[in-house]
Amino acid sequence: MPRESVFEVERVSGLELYLSGSSGGGGVLKGEADDFVVDEVPGTDGDGDHTIFELEKVDWELNHLVRDLARELGVSRSRFGFAGMKDRSAVTRQRMSVWNVTAEEVRAADLEGVSFSNFRTGARVERGDLLGNRFRIRVRGGDEEAFAEVHAELEAAGGVPNLFGIQRFGGQRPITHRVGEEILLGDWEGAARIYLAEDWPFERRDAVEARRKLSGDWGDWREAFDYFPGRLRYERAVLHGLAEGMDFAEAFGELPENLLRLFVHAYQSYLFNVVVCERLREGLPLDRAVEGDVVCFADVDTGLPGRHVTERVRPQSEGKLNEMVEAGKAFVTAPLPGPDTKPATDDPGEVERGVLGDLEVDFEVDGRPRLSARGMRREALLGVMPELSGQVFEFFLPKGCYATTVLREYTKSDPLDMV
Repeated sequence: MPRESVFEVERVSGLELYLSGSSGGGGVLKGEADDFVVDEVPGTDGDGDHTIFELEKVDWELNHLVRDLARELGVSRSRFGFAGMKDRSAVTRQRMSVWNVTAEEVRAADLEGVSFSNFRTGARVERGDLLGNRFRIRVRGGDEEAFAEVHAELEAAGGVPNLFGIQRFGGQRPITHRVGEEILLGDWEGAARIYLAEDWPFERRDAVEARRKLSGDWGDWREAFDYFPGRLRYERAVLHGLAEGMDFAEAFGELPENLLRLFVHAYQSYLFNVVVCERLREGLPLDRAVEGDVVCFADVDTGLPGRHVTERVRPQSEGKLNEMVEAGKAFVTAPLPGPDTKPATDDPGEVERGVLGDLEVDFEVDGRPRLSARGMRREALLGVMPELSGQVFEFFLPKGCYATTVLREYTKSDPLDMV
């Protein structure tokens, strides 16, 4: 039977259940940066005139790195392209591209904990231009026998629920999806109140104090800009815009566009998590399709889930489609809601309507079409079985999937010890 999470930061992010019922082995992540190593598995370089290189970073948030690298090179950060975000507290390796900057200029950039290699010329690296990531992760202080017990349960269940990890929602301050909901509702001031002034106790004390002060002095933007900690760069960017007389929507425009999109996508992700967990509560399987489900199919070249071709399960097709599911050629899906998302019917549809039926948003952002979300179906189960060696886990995940959602099943630790 699924097990309920007892951790608030998980529950408010929609990670309400574990698939495995055993108690887990405990332990903590990222005692050292090299406890968490991520290697991107890239797609194929296209033809073009951008400088492409392999980036290795240690303990860097990627948006901050791009900003500092752009400053170092004296160019706009919009010239840079990358396929996906990577964990901050980790050693990560990935492709990056930059336009109209030479390999020699990139090599000369001096950023601590950053190195560059394997230069070539090709097309800009766009978001999603990867197959996935390989992980090598050490969990310190865990119970290896308990890990093996969970492993057996997950093997019998066919894998791990493909939930979005708490990083998607802000980790220590899981508010990103709620900001996204307010943006979709057109309430930019409501989004700002959450983003700037809502505090969580897991943040550093100076951040909590700054947010509480702003909450009581809402509207004193210039003063708030002065007392907000310097490391809260994005919040300070919004405050600076407000202090300069921008309205709330304009001030949010001071943020990188990929961060603005993340707010909206995080709200979709939250709803996906809730649907998957509700499906488990209702006893519907993730490793087998039932009538009314929508399945997607494996890409013929990579064997990975291809999310754009789907089929609804009907009585006459249920047996055939489940043969494909069992063979890893089809996958049961749950919705990332939006106008293009095909709904399930029958029992799976009842679950989805119970979560999504009363939404007040249409996933369109007035005046900002690039922030709107069309929606799609996403595989509900990751057919991943990590290789275990003591407390070291090694596994591959397709793009957009979270290593922490795999590890949380094994450890059932406080999620703040796992990010």
